Amino acid sequence: MKLGILFLTIAMLAGATAPARADFRLQSRANVVVFGDSITADATYSQLMQELVDAKYPERHIRFISRGVSGDTVRRALGRLESDVVKNQPDWVLINLGINDMGQFTVEEYLRNYEYLINRLLTDTKARVGVISPIFIDKDDERSHAVQAEQIAGLRALCEEYGALYIPANELFAQVRPTMPTGLHYAPDGIHPNRVGYWIFAEAILTAFDFPSDSKGVDVEYPSRRLTVEQSDDWAGKSFDLELPTPLRFKITNPAPVEHTAFAAKKPIVIDGKIDDWDQCMPVELNKPEQRTCGIVSWAHDHHAARAMVCWDEGALYVTFVVDDAVVRNNPGFDVVGRDCVEVILDTRSADEKTKATSSQYTRETAHVAQLIIAPATDAAPETKVDVGGGDLKMADGCQAASSVTGSGYIIELRIPAEKFPAGKITPGTSIGFDLTVNNLDRSDNFQEAVQMRWSGSGWSFFSTREFGVLKIAQ
Repeated sequence: MKLGILFLTIAMLAGATAPARADFRLQSRANVVVFGDSITADATYSQLMQELVDAKYPERHIRFISRGVSGDTVRRALGRLESDVVKNQPDWVLINLGINDMGQFTVEEYLRNYEYLINRLLTDTKARVGVISPIFIDKDDERSHAVQAEQIAGLRALCEEYGALYIPANELFAQVRPTMPTGLHYAPDGIHPNRVGYWIFAEAILTAFDFPSDSKGVDVEYPSRRLTVEQSDDWAGKSFDLELPTPLRFKITNPAPVEHTAFAAKKPIVIDGKIDDWDQCMPVELNKPEQRTCGIVSWAHDHHAARAMVCWDEGALYVTFVVDDAVVRNNPGFDVVGRDCVEVILDTRSADEKTKATSSQYTRETAHVAQLIIAPATDAAPETKVDVGGGDLKMADGCQAASSVTGSGYIIELRIPAEKFPAGKITPGTSIGFDLTVNNLDRSDNFQEAVQMRWSGSGWSFFSTREFGVLKIAQ
């Protein structure tokens, strides 16, 4: 079986479909809430499980609902039980918490909070509880590994006491880590998984539920730059295997970046939140499964989740988004990306600036690289502002944005002045690093998750220029 880098489709897995087996623990129409921190927030391993289970047992209509918040400890996550767990009427709740507790709480405090969480779940829901042991830290850190061993011993004891299902993810990570090729990681920063790490989580969980493994294994293509942020392209074409319940064979590739051409505007662009002057541009569509970088989505529709258009004149680069969104959410006090919004990610550095750069990671000190974030104006937040998520704060200076909420979603227009480009002008025949993102933060019957679509298909372009696509400037 061969799988693409970002998505498993039912067609790809059709050959693996088999009659339902009684020993698979998840029964028809089961709601499974995965409750955790940033590792769970982007729903990647929940998405993998959803696709694998749907392919094997399409008649069961099992649903995985990912509920993670970055930075959460067990104690902090308790505040989300009603909104993120109870309201979803779960049949199972899988807890994946513990990494952020290290350094903030003693092991005894962590386990006491965890026990209280289990009791709350058993009292407030009719769900069964699964306890996922935290990721084995992907660094040579004996002290942290020793703390994790204490955590895990306590979690095992709690599962035995309360009849919860123990899911040995930590143990599977620890088993896999010594077999990884030198220089490659399942969590490049030690904690947050890449695609390899998410596969390990999915395998650990499904195995605990007696999901039938595929002894033939799975082939997965994976870009070298996503194994580690600064990974050498020398890995392209090489392969490595992971001995999991379903063996994985990773082929490391070095794909060319996505490209789009921005042509000169044929008539003036007015920044007013309307698209009546954009009929001249070829759209960039965000409607492909491989462009999903966060969240669980259903691909039953055949229309775009969003489309964007780009053009330029002597004074500026123009970008507009038309987003398909049934419920537009933007309230004061929301985190800069904790709302329905779009991102325009730019690298307008000169060739000399790029040559002098020592890292592909960009920070506040990296001039001329930025993640611009714009949310649609709503009654609660009536101003359309240009914020900077990561990178050079000055990149937002002089930018102009407008928006409008429509019957089917919203429109955002952005004007980026030419002074942000090398030599202060936009020149045909040149190109810039570029990416586009749509973030949908709905929690409704239509969208069960926060969903992120990114033109490049990369979940890392918010901090690494290696992940950007290319925007070509043409006359």
